[in-house]
Amino acid sequence: MEGQYKVTIKFAKQDIPKCPYLVAVSKPGDTSKVTATGPGIEKTGVQVNRKTYFEVITKGKASVDPLQRATLT
Repeated sequence: MEGQYKVTIKFAKQDIPKCPYLVAVSKPGDTSKVTATGPGIEKTGVQVNRKTYFEVITKGKASVDPLQRATLT
């Protein structure tokens, strides 16, 4: 459903810093046009007290640039 949502991310049963995040959800998109990559989504990429990251890459949505990157750290 479309709307504003709070997203809480936990690590070792604890909220990560700056949680919860407010997220605006709109109409569903085409998931075949979205990829995520980086050590932050790998099984061995997340370690206690070490920063990590991952990138979400979207392609082909007419209302935004052809390639839009969002890096979450």
